[in-house]
Amino acid sequence: MTKPGIVAFAFGAPSVILSNVIIARIAVDKARELAATICTQYHIFIDRSIPTTYVDPKAYTTLRVAREAVRFARIHNITELWVVAAMPHLSRCVRDLRHAISESGEYIMVRYCPEIEQFPV
Repeated sequence: MTKPGIVAFAFGAPSVILSNVIIARIAVDKARELAATICTQYHIFIDRSIPTTYVDPKAYTTLRVAREAVRFARIHNITELWVVAAMPHLSRCVRDLRHAISESGEYIMVRYCPEIEQFPV
């Protein structure tokens, strides 16, 4: 049985830019659907009703955020991470997350939220 978690990658700053608002909404919807917790950056505003872990603000590169997400997954016994990121950023986020998982020696499946394909950001 898998235990899902969500990792939401910001696409710039601040939290009110359209891409980050969309990423936050998709992350919240997916977390509710899967009864999952979220790991994200401070530029993604998540509804307080959803358990959320914010990565270290110094984790400003995609790979550093990915490493923080793997740490989050390990702490919460998560075996499946759903990525939410802007389409232009998605492939790099998935690549870096897979790399961070490989570095850690953990076994975590990586999926992405296809809902992001509906938005041009």
